[in-house]
Amino acid sequence: MRKLYRSKSVIKEAIQYDGKNIQEILSFMGVNETGQDLVICVETLENAGKQEIAVPGDFILKGTKGEFHSCKPDVFEKCYEEIKMSKVPNIYLDEGD
Repeated sequence: MRKLYRSKSVIKEAIQYDGKNIQEILSFMGVNETGQDLVICVETLENAGKQEIAVPGDFILKGTKGEFHSCKPDVFEKCYEEIKMSKVPNIYLDEGD
């Protein structure tokens, strides 16, 4: 019997790279590096060994297993909508925040 399915909603943390906020991105990703000429490379779980290079405008998302990946702004806008932190149940918030 044919059925319809919808993917489960998943709350993900994300930050948009604007070309100037590299230290904020590195902190978000838990990387302790400094400098202005760093390139943001993200190695995803799905493509082990393959690195994605984030460019200004891209979003960096933290996945459900703690992995990171980049997402182009047009795809991000189609797939995600911002939720206000006051509406996020505590189970989704990191204890360190």
